[in-house]
Amino acid sequence: IALFGKALEQNRADADVLADLGQALYQAGRADDAIEAYEQALLMRQKDAALWKTVASLYLVEKNDRARAKAYYLKALELDPNSPDALELREMVSTLAP
Repeated sequence: IALFGKALEQNRADADVLADLGQALYQAGRADDAIEAYEQALLMRQKDAALWKTVASLYLVEKNDRARAKAYYLKALELDPNSPDALELREMVSTLAP
């Protein structure tokens, strides 16, 4: 985690480093910090469907924020409607809050 911090000191706008930091923070049990890092990465990679799905899953699993998770999953589907997991995502979205 410290190494990612040093990399961000060099370039705060590195979406890859932010996403990697998010993963490291999540693995360290720091879900809120992970979400924050991922959200910052999303600001720079708004067309990254996989990143939208990752953040959606965190909101669903860690925060039980079904509405936000649904919105993020829908964004991922909008960006990549033919992804290999699109059918599964559509089914999941249909079970989440309106």
